[in-house]
Amino acid sequence: MTMTNRENVKFDGIILSTLDDLVPQDHLVRILEKTIDWKFIYPLVKTTL
Repeated sequence: MTMTNRENVKFDGIILSTLDDLVPQDHLVRILEKTIDWKFIYPLVKTTL
C-alpha cells in the first residue's frame, strides 16, 4: 500500500497573486513603509566580495 493515492488528488488550479494583493490596505506594514526611509539599511546589509 502506498502513502498517497494519486487518483484521489485534485488540482483546482494555481492562484496568482502579489504581496500587494495579500496585504490589507490598512495593515501596519503599509503605514511603516510610507513613514520610514529604509535606504539607510542597504549599506549595512550589502555583501562584500
